Amino acid sequence: MANDICNRGGLDTISGGSVIAFAMELYENGIIPWKIPAAIDLKWGNHQAIIALTDKVIKREGLGDILADGVKKAAEKNRQGRREICRPCRRTGTRHARPSPAAR
Repeated sequence: MANDICNRGGLDTISGGSVIAFAMELYENGIIPWKIPAAIDLKWGNHQAIIALTDKVIKREGLGDILADGVKKAAEKNRQGRREICRPCRRTGTRHARPSPAAR
């Protein structure tokens, strides 16, 4: 379902998944500095939160607006999260997930 929402909203599924995972990881580690709507429980694996936050990213609403620019930009707005969670994207801003070349 999140895949379909991303496709319909014009959001790359890998980038979308990366920013949602980043927000959930910050939340789980207690270092998310942004206001989170009470209706969204960002515990890891909560599919309802994934759907709700994906929709907010596409619409650039609240936390979704911060995440819409990607993990590197969101991490720059949260120094502690960048140091602890986002080490792979520190220099380049790239994400590790890559689509399979066989799928091309």
